[in-house]
Amino acid sequence: APPQDLIWLGMAAHGLSAREEEVARLVVGGLSTRQISDRLFIAEHTVQRHLTNIFEKVGVRSRRDLVKHLFFEQMLPAAHAA
Repeated sequence: APPQDLIWLGMAAHGLSAREEEVARLVVGGLSTRQISDRLFIAEHTVQRHLTNIFEKVGVRSRRDLVKHLFFEQMLPAAHAA
């Protein structure tokens, strides 16, 4: 599976809603809160709320930790198994 698919499978394992997954994908893509807000046509406060929920479900405290967790926890074990 392509590396991106492994990351998204990892997000699904955490029980993210469809919107939370969409926000998480944009975070992984490097977008700011304002850019995510503009892209999804939602308030910046709503983006922050989604991020809070994502962080809680995944067990991280920041965007950086989220990306690191999804990459290292999902992609590297799969690479070692190959």
